Amino acid sequence: MQRRLTAAEYRASLGKGKKRNKYGAKRTKGRDGRTYDSKAEARVADELYHKKQAGEIEDYFPQMRVAFSSEITWRCDFMVVSYSCKDSWGVDVCRVRFIEVKSRATEKAQRWRDIQKLLKKEKPWIWERLEVRVS
Repeated sequence: MQRRLTAAEYRASLGKGKKRNKYGAKRTKGRDGRTYDSKAEARVADELYHKKQAGEIEDYFPQMRVAFSSEITWRCDFMVVSYSCKDSWGVDVCRVRFIEVKSRATEKAQRWRDIQKLLKKEKPWIWERLEVRVS
């Protein structure tokens, strides 16, 4: 008769006793010293870090929380702030955009489709400024 593994024994057999990511993403450290949920997110963070150092953007904020009226929250991967444009009076204007990093699998996930619908309905100003990068 075969012996069944307990949940703890199974996790230990996977290595390091940590739960694996559902989509196989590996946590990776970016140049800014922060740990990101995937290599793709860390690459985008490195790109934003270099743009900030070069003065192309003012700043970026990882893992920005967005709350919806239905008590659902979503963490946008990055909010990017730049002052690179001027209005008709010559005053610097703050431009904000949002970047979401997705793999091919997570791009098709039902949760992401639900978040997209909520963004279009409740937060159209974020939806208009959202850039989705598929890696």
